[in-house]
Amino acid sequence: MSAYLVSEENIAYLVEACVKHQVEGAHVKNLQELSALGQKLWDENQKSVSYRYVQDKAKAPKYKHLFIFSGFSDFEPVQVLKSINHIDYQSGEHPTWEGSEAKRILEELKSAVIHSLPGYDDAIWGSPEPVAKRIVHEVRI
Repeated sequence: MSAYLVSEENIAYLVEACVKHQVEGAHVKNLQELSALGQKLWDENQKSVSYRYVQDKAKAPKYKHLFIFSGFSDFEPVQVLKSINHIDYQSGEHPTWEGSEAKRILEELKSAVIHSLPGYDDAIWGSPEPVAKRIVHEVRI
């Protein structure tokens, strides 16, 4: 695998998607809390890059959330899911990613976005009835 530091815009987009979808742990009251949420995502991404390429952590820039100026209007579910997968892939190099708060928040965002997909609530839990009967042949080895 490889890893790179995602853009501040990518982080801001995900932070704002968390707020829009009311993700647990993303209930923010002010710009400082928005920035802190973004910093969690940014820090984990930086850990991944540092772990993968053994870089000096002191060189990592601080995250600055510019919520008021971000101007995002497209929070279509598929785009949000793609953005989640993007940072997940770029942050997954270090061994503590899977148990991190940032990963948990992204998983909660992913779940919220999936539930917002048109038709999700109306879909059958499990598989639908087959259109035709299935013929099964038992194979013994």
